[in-house]
Amino acid sequence: MQKILLTENLSIKKLNPNNPLDMLLIEELNQDRTVCGEYGYLWQYPYPFNSTKHLNHQNLLDSPYIIYHEKYPVGFLEISDIFSHHKQKNVSISYALHKNARRKGYMQTTLRETSNLLLETSEDIDGVILSIDPSNILSKKVAKKAGFIENKEWSLEYHSGGNIIYQKKRK
Repeated sequence: MQKILLTENLSIKKLNPNNPLDMLLIEELNQDRTVCGEYGYLWQYPYPFNSTKHLNHQNLLDSPYIIYHEKYPVGFLEISDIFSHHKQKNVSISYALHKNARRKGYMQTTLRETSNLLLETSEDIDGVILSIDPSNILSKKVAKKAGFIENKEWSLEYHSGGNIIYQKKRK
């Protein structure tokens, strides 16, 4: 699959299990407990929503992806299946950035551009959400700078684990 260019230097490309650099990045992210917690990064969060498989769009929803800065893998991005809640269709984005690539604006740009692309190219979704641990101050800042707004109603309703839901809706 071809890279999806987000900016001049930042792109995403479908994870290739045969690419040693992609798999090394995933291994390092799984070992980084500051990002991944006790379950490791690829642990699937059990959504309590009605979920459907991706509909037919540009392959953008065919995730997971590796985030590249220029030609180097720097992070991981996963887009969920489309799910419905309160008559809204949403996708969720999960992400992790390698510790050497943090605080450089990569994730803010990736989230902003990927969510905009999802909302612009898919009439089947109304919004994009992020589920963030309330103690992760940097991730909350990244979400806000990327155009996401806290959805307090959903945070209270569905996340007894304490995560905060940030949402970006179609304009």
